[in-house]
Amino acid sequence: MNEPRGRRIPIEKMATPAEVGAAVGSLSAVDTYRLKKFAQMRIFGLGRAAMGRDYKVLMQEAITSTLEGAEGGEQGRRWQKDRVAFTDHLFGAMRSISSHWLENYERQAGEKERLDCEMAVEDEDGRISTPVERAVDPSSGPFQALRAKEVLEVLDKHFEGDEDAQIVLMARMDGLTVPEMIVQLGLTQERANAALQRIRYFAKGII
Repeated sequence: MNEPRGRRIPIEKMATPAEVGAAVGSLSAVDTYRLKKFAQMRIFGLGRAAMGRDYKVLMQEAITSTLEGAEGGEQGRRWQKDRVAFTDHLFGAMRSISSHWLENYERQAGEKERLDCEMAVEDEDGRISTPVERAVDPSSGPFQALRAKEVLEVLDKHFEGDEDAQIVLMARMDGLTVPEMIVQLGLTQERANAALQRIRYFAKGII
C-alpha cells in the first residue's frame, strides 16, 4: 500500500530494510500483544469489510508495507525512525491499511445494495424486508454485536492518543484483570486504574 505523495519521507530520513528487520526482531512480548490487540480491534471494526482477513493478515501487511517502503521506491510506507517509535509506526500503518480496505469495500456498496434489494422477501403479512434490515433487527442477536462494534469504534477513535487507555481497553477485551495487566503489560496499578476510569467515564455518554 502506498503513502500519499505529499507525505513521503525523504530517503535519507527513513529506516533501511536492515533497520526495519532489526526493529521487527526486537519487538517485546508487550509490544506484540499491543499490536495484536490493536489489529484485532481494527478487524472487528471493519465487520464485513474485512472480507475474511484476520488480525494476522493486517499485522503482516503493515510489516510488509514498511519493508517495501524501506527499499526507497514508490511502494510501501516509510518509517521515519528518528521521530516515530516503530510500534507507533505500525499502529499508524494498520490504521491506514484497514481504512483503505474499508474504502475499497464501500466503493462496491452500490452493487451490494442492488443485490440486497433483489434478495428482499415478503412475509405472511405482506411486509417486505431485505437481508440488511433483518440483520439489524433489535430483537435479534446480531443487533447486539453490531452495537458493540459501534461502541468499540468510538472508544478506539476517542482514545487514539491515549496509550494507557488503548492498552487497558485491549486488555479488558482479552479478559485481563488489573493485576494481570500489571504483570503482563508492565502497567502500574495507578496507571491501569486511571485509564479504566477514563474509559468508563467516556463510555457512559455513548452506551
